[in-house]
Amino acid sequence: RTIVSQLQSLTIWPCLIGNLGCWRHSLTSIFLCTDSSFPRPSINLGPVEIAAFGGNVTIQCQSEKLTKRFYLHKSRNQMPQQILETNGTTAEFLITSVDQTKTGEYCCRYSDSSEPYIVSKCSDLVRLLVTEKPEIFISPGKLITLGENLTIVCEIEDGDVIFFLHKNGSLKPEQMKSTSYSLVEFFISNVTWQDQGSYSCSYVKKEQIFVLSVQSDAIELVISEEAGHTQVNIIRFVIGALIAALLGYIMTLDWRFQREHVLFQSEKTF
Repeated sequence: RTIVSQLQSLTIWPCLIGNLGCWRHSLTSIFLCTDSSFPRPSINLGPVEIAAFGGNVTIQCQSEKLTKRFYLHKSRNQMPQQILETNGTTAEFLITSVDQTKTGEYCCRYSDSSEPYIVSKCSDLVRLLVTEKPEIFISPGKLITLGENLTIVCEIEDGDVIFFLHKNGSLKPEQMKSTSYSLVEFFISNVTWQDQGSYSCSYVKKEQIFVLSVQSDAIELVISEEAGHTQVNIIRFVIGALIAALLGYIMTLDWRFQREHVLFQSEKTF
């Protein structure tokens, strides 16, 4: 369970007990002392090291021995960001509603069940980065006729980026384009069955060329063999209606002509 701790609002004072480096929380008088003989824990950041703005990430810490508590630290700060009681070997710290204030490097420590305030050294660092999630659109629509041309638009709020177009979730991009604006258009001409699938986009900012964003939500492209149930049928219906109306008009004129001709002949007879 998570200890809803007030540690983050407290001052930590360094001290020394024997050969252990310790930190004392000024209001609680709780000591945390580092014992270098403890095996360091391992740490993993999932599901991705780069999180979408407003999303959630999980940091997993694991020890080789039975553990009383795990402590999550940010940027080697001795003040824990979170504390979890486990009585096991694994803890998962949930970071919710990620924003720029939560970016940075994280590590974790643990304490065993016999001496809960003697902790291990910090694990290796993992780095959490936050990027804006791009948007994706297809024009003229998600249903495309075989042989038609289409445009896939990728967009974010800020510009000066390189966009990547992905198909079926692959990390290898189908296309890439650099732009100084906040959106870019990817063109696919004369579409074939091979173009059918789901598309998403990602980007890198030019000042952070090695930081790839999360991919956008996927959008499904469906290809129709012919537009019989859409535009072509509509066109055929309109043409048919016009022809029927024209024939009806011609027949009406012919009937009126025949009627007037008969009346004229009758008048001549009398």
